[in-house]
Amino acid sequence: MTVEEIIKEAKAVLVKPYKRYENLDKILRKIKIVAPYYYDGIKMNDEYRQYIRKLNVELINLRTDYICDTKGFFRDLRGVNNNVNYSKNRTTYSVLDYLDYVVYYTRKRLIGNLDLRKHYDKYDVMNMCEVASNHVKEAAKRCDLKCHVVRIDPGFDEEATLFDGNGYHYFNIIEHGNTYYLVDVSYKQFFIENDTRLERMGVPYVFPPLAGIYMTLDHLRTQVATVINKYGWIELTDDVLKAYLDGFALSYRNALYYEDKDLRYETNYTAKDYKNFLIYEDSQVRHEGTRVLGYQRELIKDPMKSYQVK
Repeated sequence: MTVEEIIKEAKAVLVKPYKRYENLDKILRKIKIVAPYYYDGIKMNDEYRQYIRKLNVELINLRTDYICDTKGFFRDLRGVNNNVNYSKNRTTYSVLDYLDYVVYYTRKRLIGNLDLRKHYDKYDVMNMCEVASNHVKEAAKRCDLKCHVVRIDPGFDEEATLFDGNGYHYFNIIEHGNTYYLVDVSYKQFFIENDTRLERMGVPYVFPPLAGIYMTLDHLRTQVATVINKYGWIELTDDVLKAYLDGFALSYRNALYYEDKDLRYETNYTAKDYKNFLIYEDSQVRHEGTRVLGYQRELIKDPMKSYQVK
């Protein structure tokens, strides 16, 4: 079977909801098996990469389901909204109220000011992180809160271009006194079912599973993800920072990373390490190298290897 034939099969079966994701896993496994026929010993050939681009188009059209509950929480913020719009007094409400307002303001603008309760959960906010982070900064300014826009590059290295210039993410950090809050209003995009399938591991030039799947495989990471998806913000402690950024660090690794290692979806990076990563004084790339991060550009030894957690 050729990659071309597999892609044609994918077009036929993935449009049907019945066992859609089980069928997707089968498609990905088949590609891993035939991939050696398109490898010249140094790189995958152009024909293979062309068909993988076609597969990626098919996968984009599947973005309808999530691997966990990503529904937002919406409360009555009319009083806070009036305070922000008509008063300069920011002691009327707590910082938590203003954070809720910042998320409300951003979510409204991401969906064109439609009713949040009726429409927000229908939007996947894919590729809207930069827009969202700018709206967060606008809203924070309205609330007299100091806000930073933070960019994460794959491998925490802006020059490595692990995904050919794609795969970066923006979030925000808001300061209030000595307390910091992580705000990520577009976070739910990392929990879309087809983008988080572990069978993506091992397929050359297919994007590895996104951060969401790794967040669900650990208790603390799950708690952090649940809060961010529901409320849009979380108090930023060292434990929260590590949990949040572990998800991204794990998602940047391809199957080559696990060739001679136990299949353990965790990192040894500390919150201090991640702080250095975010200011580009260090990076995941420096510690792990580009071969095992980003697009998998070589073949794995065992195309039948499972990447599922036992």
